[in-house]
Amino acid sequence: MLCKKEGESLESNKPLHTDPKTSQHPRAFPTLGDKVPRGGNLLSCAIGKLVVRLTGWRVDPGPPNLSKFLVVVAPHTSNWDAIYGLCAISGMRLRINWMVKDSVFVPVLRGFLKALGGIPVDRSSRHGIVEQTAAQFAKHDQFILALTPEGTRKRVEKWKTGFYHMAVLAKVPMVTAFFDYERRVMGFGQIIEPSGDLAADLGRLQDFFATIKGKHPENFNPEFRAKSVADSPESPPNEH
Repeated sequence: MLCKKEGESLESNKPLHTDPKTSQHPRAFPTLGDKVPRGGNLLSCAIGKLVVRLTGWRVDPGPPNLSKFLVVVAPHTSNWDAIYGLCAISGMRLRINWMVKDSVFVPVLRGFLKALGGIPVDRSSRHGIVEQTAAQFAKHDQFILALTPEGTRKRVEKWKTGFYHMAVLAKVPMVTAFFDYERRVMGFGQIIEPSGDLAADLGRLQDFFATIKGKHPENFNPEFRAKSVADSPESPPNEH
């Protein structure tokens, strides 16, 4: 598929698969729906597509045709996840945001980080990370935020649950995203509306990610539990 200019009409995205093992999309990249936020340019799009194809990956399925949602990314076991993910995002001309400590937003890096979708968060603010994130969703008509609840590339027994409270407070759905190194397929999966029952919703996430093979499968615990606030001080859920 050729890179389309920003603003061009695109067909609606196909329904998401609940089981990525059944995905059989023949192309490397899906099309985006008309509600999905876009970013990048023709050059970054072409580079992203080229890298994904040369490395034998494909994106399937693409994101849901929604203007706002929170992306739950797992398993996160390698730095290659970020590289492949960035190329996929660029290739689709998709705009996805991610959180980073505001201290990293020094003048020399600010423009670059924002171009990549970085959102500065102030951990010293009286407004917590969850509240700051909800404010970002309220501020924009289109906004997608991606988080890695594991918080590290090492195996963990518990997930940080800030992502869940963000979705609840912002009143947006969660959408699963995965990197299956066994099949060399990355994409988006289930749409999960937070029910308010954390244990039940985490169970749905467990069911989805149980069959996904990360680059280092031994570093992913498919039977993760919730990590309470008492377990550790608040920090951005995707901070390593």
